[in-house]
Order: sequence, then structure tokens, then C-alpha cells
Amino acid sequence: PAGIVFSSGSSRPLPGSRAVVDCILDDVPNRLEKIHAYARSQGWGDYYVILEAAGHTDNDWAPSDLFPGGDGNWDLSSARANTLIHVIEDRLRENPSLKQRLGVSIDSATQQAPSATTILRSSGYSSHLPARSYEGLSETLLREAKDFNRRVEIRLYAEPASILRMRF
Repeated sequence: PAGIVFSSGSSRPLPGSRAVVDCILDDVPNRLEKIHAYARSQGWGDYYVILEAAGHTDNDWAPSDLFPGGDGNWDLSSARANTLIHVIEDRLRENPSLKQRLGVSIDSATQQAPSATTILRSSGYSSHLPARSYEGLSETLLREAKDFNRRVEIRLYAEPASILRMRF
């Protein structure tokens, strides 16, 4: 499968994933104006652009080191997303001009990012949003679907700042 995928039970991307991240990051600046235009069209005076790594697993149960008896797919999908966020951060630190074109602020932990800044987000979805269904598949096709569902998606969207700052 193409894209950013993982071996079963692993949070280490398969070879070639770094090149996929590079291609995606190189394309993000081309999409930013549409994201900003959308946020302005919604009347969001104060918003952020979110660059999210969304981690996923197949539906095989995995043990959890953090929560004994729990489903480790939550931990694994989060670890996959975190791994990709670290790869993205490294890429942006290596390439300050790309970081500037993306509008990312990753170095300031002491102050709030200004509106319209691109911020990084890591999310784990466990096995709950498979990209490919498992129903009625032969063993070979089932294995291919599971391989494909062990992935991280990189998403780009705008969100009102008030949502991100909401406290419960």
C-alpha cells in the first residue's frame, strides 16, 4: 500500500514513509489559501489551521502496557500519530523556509500561537475508523485490508480558536 503505513503492532513507519511525509509537506502551502479563505468565509476572526496526524490500527486486539486488560490499539494508534508528528517537526526544523511557508509555530511553548497560525495535532483513533472494510473478504483480501488500515493520515483543516481554547 502507498502512504504512511506500519507493521502489525508497531509504531515505526515502514520504509518510504519519510518520502511520503516530504511530499505531503511540500504540497501543504498550495492548500493553505483555500483553508484560510474557508475560515474567513465562516466569519472566524480567530482560528487556527490544524495539521493533524491521525493514527489508526487494524481490528486485531493488542495488549495495553498502560492499561492492563485494555485495548492497546488506542495506545498504538496514538503512538503512530505521535511518531509522525515528530517526523514532521524534525522536517520543519531542518527546513525553516518550509516552516515559514506553512505558518507553523513549534518552538514556543511559553505563549499562545497567534490566530491563523498552523498548529500540529496528534490524534489516535484505534480501529474505529477503518479506511477499508473487513466484511466478506477472503483471507488474502482481509490481510491487505488490515495492512492498509494500519496507517496515519495527515489532515489539514481550519478550526475556530474558541473550540481549541474551550475548557470543561
